[in-house]
Amino acid sequence: MMLPAAGNWHFIVDKNKAWKDFVCSQPAQRMNCTVSAVIHSHHQLLNGGIKASYRHLLEQPQLVDRLIVLTDEQWQDLQQEGIPGARLVVIPNHMDDSKIPVNPQKEPSETVIYLARYSEEKQHLTLFNAFRKVSAQRPDARLHTYGVGPLRRKLSDQVKAWGLEDVIKINGFTSDIAAVHRHACCTVLCSNQEGQSLSAVEAMVYGTPLISFAIKYGPRDILQDRQAGILVPYGDEEALAAALVRVISDKALQKEMQAAAIRNARRYYATAIAGRWESWLQHNEQRMKEQEEKPLNVASLKQRVV
Repeated sequence: MMLPAAGNWHFIVDKNKAWKDFVCSQPAQRMNCTVSAVIHSHHQLLNGGIKASYRHLLEQPQLVDRLIVLTDEQWQDLQQEGIPGARLVVIPNHMDDSKIPVNPQKEPSETVIYLARYSEEKQHLTLFNAFRKVSAQRPDARLHTYGVGPLRRKLSDQVKAWGLEDVIKINGFTSDIAAVHRHACCTVLCSNQEGQSLSAVEAMVYGTPLISFAIKYGPRDILQDRQAGILVPYGDEEALAAALVRVISDKALQKEMQAAAIRNARRYYATAIAGRWESWLQHNEQRMKEQEEKPLNVASLKQRVV
């Protein structure tokens, strides 16, 4: 599709690898436009290298007018890595108003849930190992996982080998999220890294406390100090098991955390996040106006320094 050069355009790139050539071509040299790129996940590999999808953006941040990240923590880290703060903006994921329950119903429960793809980075086996410790202390505790992915059969075989089929239930995809959360005392997040977990935001909306490894990025921003869950050191199965036992065993704590989660969720309502997008638009409109007022200068357009 060819866009007319006339008029004003604000491009948002969220498939950075696929649109790399477009971004690197500096479209502002050809039309009145701004370009913003969204970083949806952790920008680093586990070995500390930069992910290929984001390398051109982080090595040449002047290619875009704004880099949109999902959390304050990633915003801070990128500044420490040399990205100008004026080029960064935080716009978290949001929950559609149509998916927000008016009065989420919760039942007293010993059931823990985990909604995630059955893949290596989600670390189901780490959770299962922790839950074996939970089950030893609370035989009535149950873990229900939901999702799709290549490791589902392997994980099912492992649970069967342990003889824990009645304790750990490995389920497929579910579209009835409300029912899953209604019967859950808490949800877990065991990934090795995230951008900002949508399932964690969703948990807040449904009033489900979050027990999470303290990974980058998302859990710290979502929970902060709002008493809606517990952060545990990354990879610490003992700490994870202890946190789960604590929540499962204390129904009063469950209620307190559930109420805190619902309050916390308001930060992610569409109306709240829309204000951030409005600020982004105003900034880009002003930037475009300033560009239009400058004499056409190819060298300055190539630099496009904030």
